[in-house]
Amino acid sequence: KSQYPIDLERDFEVIYDKSRKRVLVNYLFQDIDSFPIVEKYKYNRKTDEIEEVLMDKKSATLFYSNVLYSIGIRTMHEIYESVYTGAVKIIGFNGYIEDEEDSRCVFTMSSNFDSFTRINLKQPVERIISLIDVNSINDFTSDEEIVPLN
Repeated sequence: KSQYPIDLERDFEVIYDKSRKRVLVNYLFQDIDSFPIVEKYKYNRKTDEIEEVLMDKKSATLFYSNVLYSIGIRTMHEIYESVYTGAVKIIGFNGYIEDEEDSRCVFTMSSNFDSFTRINLKQPVERIISLIDVNSINDFTSDEEIVPLN
């Protein structure tokens, strides 16, 4: 039920293992090439048009990875917050990126209820992911550039 910007595509699958009280979320994100990375808009007096100013590649990659991690953290938070009966003890989140032929998992994160609920979610995303089990499997871009976790 999360509300995200209209430009952000959402496609996910949720699997619940009742006997182990585990939830697994497989989340498919749009690739960085179709991700909105406008830094600002600028008015051009000569052409009387508003122009997009895009983020540089490094800033765009960092922004993109932070958004993906943030969605994983938010999803885990919302599941733990909405299931208050003790029916979920651990959540796993797999972040996939679509590409031309298939999708690839770029990161996984997991946390049990007790550990996750002790985290102050008002901290920067880099700090939060250092407190939960996060594994970056692949890079987030289609180029050679690796996205740092911190």
